[in-house]
Amino acid sequence: MIDFATWKTLNDAILDGARALDDGDHARFLAWFAPDGCYRLTAHVPELGTDNAWLDLDRAGLERLLQSAQRHVWPTGQRLHTIGSPHMQQDDSDILVTSSVLVHRTQHDGLTTLFAAGRYHDRWTRVNDQWLLRERDCRLDTRNLAPPSAIPL
Repeated sequence: MIDFATWKTLNDAILDGARALDDGDHARFLAWFAPDGCYRLTAHVPELGTDNAWLDLDRAGLERLLQSAQRHVWPTGQRLHTIGSPHMQQDDSDILVTSSVLVHRTQHDGLTTLFAAGRYHDRWTRVNDQWLLRERDCRLDTRNLAPPSAIPL
């Protein structure tokens, strides 16, 4: 059983990571990843009967992607992540967390649309008395992402 303090810590970390992405604070988002962490953005493609990976990056690759984002101009408007209450379970010394996620985009004209829907499938691990993401697989139900879509969700 996961104690309340750990549940709150991980819940707060997931929410802070989402806010960091909304704010464009990529360093803060990346700080939640373990040195051996990885990030995947996937969706099941029923027509092919398989999962498709849009992004599959180790921490260093994720850092390079996020650093390069500052050099590009994408008319993405403001993004807003809405995270559902997480489900957590112990897996040896790690904790597996599943959270639903919706990403809305508000364009400069004020129009807000749903950009993506799916779930985070996370593996959190203790590193020097801090919980860090070892793995995040953002599994989307949405398979038609409106461009531009270069930044992790």
